[in-house]
Amino acid sequence: MRFRRKAFLFFRQGVWYKSFVFKPIDRYLLKELIPPFLLGLLVYTFVLLMNQILLLSELFIARGVPLPTILRLMIELLPSILAFTLPMAVLMGILAGLSRLSTDSEIIAFKTLGISYTRLLQPILIFAFLGWLVTALFTMYLAPWGNYQWVRTLSSSVLARAQIQMKPREFNEAIPQLVLYIQEINAQGEWQNIFLYSAKKPEEPQLVLAQKGQLTILPGGNKAIMRLFKGTIYSFPLYDPEKFYRLTSFSSYEEEIDISHLIHQISPEKRVREKTITELKRDLSSLKEEIKLIQGSKTLLARAKERAYRTHLVEFHKKLALPLACLVFALLGLPLGASTRKGGRASGFTLSLIIIVVYYVLITAGEKLAVDGQIEPWLGMWGANIILTILGIFLFWGTLREISYHLRSKKLIAEKELVGRELAPLARRRLFSVWPRGKIWNILDRYIIRRFFWLFALIFLGLLIL
Repeated sequence: MRFRRKAFLFFRQGVWYKSFVFKPIDRYLLKELIPPFLLGLLVYTFVLLMNQILLLSELFIARGVPLPTILRLMIELLPSILAFTLPMAVLMGILAGLSRLSTDSEIIAFKTLGISYTRLLQPILIFAFLGWLVTALFTMYLAPWGNYQWVRTLSSSVLARAQIQMKPREFNEAIPQLVLYIQEINAQGEWQNIFLYSAKKPEEPQLVLAQKGQLTILPGGNKAIMRLFKGTIYSFPLYDPEKFYRLTSFSSYEEEIDISHLIHQISPEKRVREKTITELKRDLSSLKEEIKLIQGSKTLLARAKERAYRTHLVEFHKKLALPLACLVFALLGLPLGASTRKGGRASGFTLSLIIIVVYYVLITAGEKLAVDGQIEPWLGMWGANIILTILGIFLFWGTLREISYHLRSKKLIAEKELVGRELAPLARRRLFSVWPRGKIWNILDRYIIRRFFWLFALIFLGLLIL
């Protein structure tokens, strides 16, 4: 079977050069990394997304938020969640894939063939570089857009319902020029036995009695439709003293209500986490100029401007540092994954979980200290990357200093062949032997059950930590 080598070409001074040649070993390594990467991305994203939805579930159920609005909120949450879970999944893919290779002694086989750790690092860096590109797109542009849209959807579609929530057997005057009394509200939110007084026309106030009714908020959240069924309207024309009232019966009655005043008005100005990298650079320049004008002043305005500048600078560095974690994890993942001797992908999952917890604890603590002005903003955001990069270089340098396994591997192969020849007759007898008397579980059963419960415990622990 002949493999075709794929290369990246670039043009320089009239000559085409090959920058990197894809060999079968590169494709083999990438195939080992991609499945655990996709699994980690799915699990981490699902857990974090469900965590956010559960925090708001009580509000959704109590206010009767429709399913399309909930789905829209979930979609708008995804970019900011993926900005965090992509580096996590990259690390899990590298560690789980390399741990499987190391456990099955394939790393030793690579070294026996003369393939160094530096050579193995090339496809891993390409994998991490692609993760860096996608994560940078999310952190710099898509996540700010999602945060901006999420806040406005939550305000217009959910908080509006919270403001106009009706209670039975109480006079409600939240809607201007209307007094509403509802005797009962069923589980579907439908009203029973309604009393409504309307003063929208001062010269002709109205009293409405209806058996059923409901309120539907229109898209946008600024208006609502009140529907009443099987009722009577009593109109009192004050301009005509000869008529005391006018009676009108109806089977269905609708009225449009303006509820824009009930919605918590959000400033059109974006918050820090809703700004793209371009907007942050622009605002940093303007804030820097404003601080120069009031430099030396100790007023509250000066302090507020300085804190706003620090907050913007921290967010700016965060959008740059978070995607670079993919490359840092690649440098750290190779020596850790290749040194695993037992556990396979389960060990890689455990290692990735520990590193992720340490990384995000460091970056969260650094962000808080930087915003409070206790450390420099760049140090707060880049500190975790710097620490893990130094650790990764140290571990990688240690692996490069290892002596060659060529002779040792040959000896190991010879020993395995010798042991295999000696155990072959025993294996044939064991193949045709009956089930051992007095034993419920044999060695293979106990091994499979132990591995299953160990993997289950790791996944359960990971979900608890997240």
